[in-house]
Amino acid sequence: MFPRPRLAALALFGLLLPAVGAHDTYLVPSTFDPTPNTPLHFDLTSGMTFPKLDVAVKPERVQTAKLRLGATTIDLSPAAAPQSMRFDATLATAGLATVGVTLKPRTLEMEMSKVGHYLDEISATPDIRKRARKQKRWKESYVKHSKTFVEATADPADRSWSQPLGLGLEIVPERSPLSLEPGEEFPVRVLRQGQPLAGFALNLVVAGQTRGITRRTDANGRATFRIRQQGLHLLRGTDLRPASGEVDWESDFTTLTLRVK
Repeated sequence: MFPRPRLAALALFGLLLPAVGAHDTYLVPSTFDPTPNTPLHFDLTSGMTFPKLDVAVKPERVQTAKLRLGATTIDLSPAAAPQSMRFDATLATAGLATVGVTLKPRTLEMEMSKVGHYLDEISATPDIRKRARKQKRWKESYVKHSKTFVEATADPADRSWSQPLGLGLEIVPERSPLSLEPGEEFPVRVLRQGQPLAGFALNLVVAGQTRGITRRTDANGRATFRIRQQGLHLLRGTDLRPASGEVDWESDFTTLTLRVK
C-alpha cells in the first residue's frame, strides 16, 4: 500500500496534497521525552519519506491545534519554519501529552487517468472503485488530521492516551504508544466524528520506508499491528466518501506518529 509515484505526478496538484501527490502530513516532536518546564516543539510537515521534514504547511491552513496534558487542553499557535509548520510548547507538569492538528478543508481536481493509482494508494474499497469508474470527473474536498504523543516522566496510571482528542478522523491507541517495544502488539481504534469506523484501511510504516503493513478495522473500528523494530513509526489512512453538490468526493486523511523503544 501507498507506493511512491513518480515526481511528475506532483505537478498535478502541487506539493501539499494528499496521497495521490505522494505526501503524508505528520507531526514530529523535537523529543518524545521532554523535561517539564523545558521548551519543545512539534513540526507539521508534508513529506514523501517519514519522518523527514520536507514541505512546509502554511500556518494559515490550521483549523485547530491543541495539546492535552492531564485534565488541561490548550491551543497551540503555528509559526512558519523552513520545511515545516512549527508549534512551540512547554509541559508545565510531568505526564503524557497528546497533540493534534486539523487543517482547513481544501479542494482538488484530478485527471481521471490518475484516479486508479490514487485508489490503490489509499486501499479504496470495491464500492468506491465501482462508483469511480462511472464518473467523468474527479473533484474532492479533503481535510487532514495529524496526531502524536510525548511524555515527561512515565506514569503507569496515566491513561490519557486512550481518550480521543476530538479530531474529525482520529486514531486512538488501546495501549500506551510510548512504551512499545519490538515484538509487541499495538491495538488501536479509529473514530470518525467520535464513532467507530469499520472497514477502514490503516497502514503502518517505519521511518525511512515507503511501504508498510495494512490492516482493516473490524466492526468496532479496531485494528492491531505487531511492532517489528525500534524507531519512529507512522500510522496513516484515508476515509474517502461520495459527496453531493459542488464536489464529487469528500475525504479525511489521518496520521499518528509514535516512537518504539
